[in-house]
Amino acid sequence: GLGGGGGIGHGGGVRDAMKRWEAIDLSRLHEINRAEVELLVSKARLLGVAGLSLSERQFLDRMVESTRG
Repeated sequence: GLGGGGGIGHGGGVRDAMKRWEAIDLSRLHEINRAEVELLVSKARLLGVAGLSLSERQFLDRMVESTRG
């Protein structure tokens, strides 16, 4: 089967999270947040989503929300 989120069960899964974060419109962010997003996304590419702390993932999700619409 397709189960098993590897410890990050809720919230749509790892691949979806990466897709969301990589789609963040950096041009709409404050430059401080932009730098942080770029850093964390590259860290997630390197280490996988699990390599980010909970607060780092929450930060990225907030940035996704703030650039929508």
